[in-house]
Amino acid sequence: MSSMEIKVSFLAGTDIKEAVQQSLDMLQLLPMLAYVKFDFNGLSAAVNRNSRVTENMTERLIKAFNSKHKHWIVEGE
Repeated sequence: MSSMEIKVSFLAGTDIKEAVQQSLDMLQLLPMLAYVKFDFNGLSAAVNRNSRVTENMTERLIKAFNSKHKHWIVEGE
């Protein structure tokens, strides 16, 4: 069972789909990780093994950003 998380930073201008895909790649390389977390324009995002890059990723990001919690667990849809 994975029980670690890691916080990463992406360069300014990185697309949300690219950030999620790179996080998924890191989860594949490091099986002990449960989550890869990062901040994206003031939103705290968490990617896990069930997360997926989808066509409506920007819409999902906007919905999470507009929530009062400012936290997004990227899920697969």
